[in-house]
Amino acid sequence: MKCENCLHYEACKSMVKVIESTTMYSIAMRVCNNFADKDLYIKFPCKVGTKVYAIGTPCGDCEFVNVPMQEEVIEICQKCEKREIIECEFANELIDEFGKTVFLTREDAEKKLEELKNE
Repeated sequence: MKCENCLHYEACKSMVKVIESTTMYSIAMRVCNNFADKDLYIKFPCKVGTKVYAIGTPCGDCEFVNVPMQEEVIEICQKCEKREIIECEFANELIDEFGKTVFLTREDAEKKLEELKNE
C-alpha cells in the first residue's frame, strides 16, 4: 500500500506534508482507512448522463431489421453506409466506444463519420 497508488493521494498529499517525521508518516500509512487502489477504478471521460454524440445506424428501413443477428448480418450492419450522428446520454456501457463511435462534441463525431465514409 503506497500513498501514490491511492485514489485520494492528491487530496491527502497536503495533509501528509504536515507530518514532518518519517516515523509519523509510516504510522499514518499503516492505519489509513481511506486507501483506495486507483488501479481498480475507471475514470470516465465525462459524467454519466452527459450529452454525447454517437455514430449509429438507423435500422428502421433496413431489410435486416427483423433478421436474427448472425455473423453475416452483423458484418453487413457494420459496413452499412447509412450512418448518422445520434445525440444521446453517456452511460457506462459506452465506455469502450468512447473515441471510436461516441464523442463529447458533434464536431468530433462528424469528423469520425467522415473518416468512416472514406474508408
